[in-house]
Amino acid sequence: MNVPGPVKIVYLMDCYRGPHAGTEAQLLQLLKGLDRTRFEPSLIVFRPTPFVQAADALPCPVSILGIQRLASPRTWTRLLAFARELKRSGVRLVHIFFNDASTIAPPFCRLGGARTVVGRRDMGFWYTPANLRLLRISNRFVDTVVANSEAVKTNVHQREGFPLERTVVLRNGHDPARFHAAPEPHLRERLGIGADDPIVGMVANLRPIKRHDDLVRAFALVRRRHPRAHLLLIGEGKAKGQLQSLVNDLALATSVHFLGAVADAIPFIKHLDVCALSSASEGLSNAILEYLGCGKPVVCTRVGGNPELIADGQNGFLVDTGDVATMADRIDCLLSNTVLARTMARRATEAFHEQFTSEHMITAHMDLYDRLLGTPAQLASWRPVGASG
Repeated sequence: MNVPGPVKIVYLMDCYRGPHAGTEAQLLQLLKGLDRTRFEPSLIVFRPTPFVQAADALPCPVSILGIQRLASPRTWTRLLAFARELKRSGVRLVHIFFNDASTIAPPFCRLGGARTVVGRRDMGFWYTPANLRLLRISNRFVDTVVANSEAVKTNVHQREGFPLERTVVLRNGHDPARFHAAPEPHLRERLGIGADDPIVGMVANLRPIKRHDDLVRAFALVRRRHPRAHLLLIGEGKAKGQLQSLVNDLALATSVHFLGAVADAIPFIKHLDVCALSSASEGLSNAILEYLGCGKPVVCTRVGGNPELIADGQNGFLVDTGDVATMADRIDCLLSNTVLARTMARRATEAFHEQFTSEHMITAHMDLYDRLLGTPAQLASWRPVGASG
């Protein structure tokens, strides 16, 4: 009797920037956690990065297609070769991440005889009329869209026209062991922060969509009640110069600290009394998941999947985008009411362990793959553990 071997799965993406970027971190956990008796994964990227070119950087074989521009004739040639290799090697499923690969690759996956899963992890800030038209065509060759929040699922249906019944929600997850890390050593001393001074912080790249300026203005109001408070901004980006000018204009230069990009945000989050996120758009925020995993109360904007992570008044507060006064009020409330802050911190930890561990995320993905590679009727009637939709 022949016993079938593990199913070959290809993960396809534009590029792999490194293990600490949001999507890449989720994929790395998935690659590490897949049951190798059931699945045999490999990663294919359009464009090389120093990380994927390093020996043994990832726990699976890695290939580079060498695709730089979608409109190049060479791109079509290489995608046709990709399709032939899928068929030759018996790959049964391709899971696609990121914009370029999602836009152009699904027809070639179908040509190669593989089922196709496409991940959507944001609210489509990158959509243009032109790529939406291309996505609507490419989506005809997609079997299932995996959204990381109900908000993203609804957005994909409304803007891309993808059927709700073929979209599942599999939320991000993190390894609980990450949160055992010790606080960053001597951080307060390095930054001139007193041992009892309250600290507010935000983990996000310095981009306009994250609206750090709203948080800085809110923090200026908070300082009126808490003159010893400090604000840590963890992340790097092109908006840094404008933010530094705003900080100087508001006379906050000694209390707002730009820490830049860090390899792991957890040791820094451990120092925070209140964690903030002021962004205008989110899919399912990895920063908020890290806040919850660290057991920190959260003040964030009511956008995208944030309300699926934060129950207003329970494990944090939700505010409207741009509502600087209310954001300041909620931060002030948590800094002033230590009993409330501790209660929210406990609930944050509980929410993380109940819903957002890597084990939940990996199990749900493997269950999806098993069902998707069965019959269409099985897929239509199935709801994975830990998923909705």
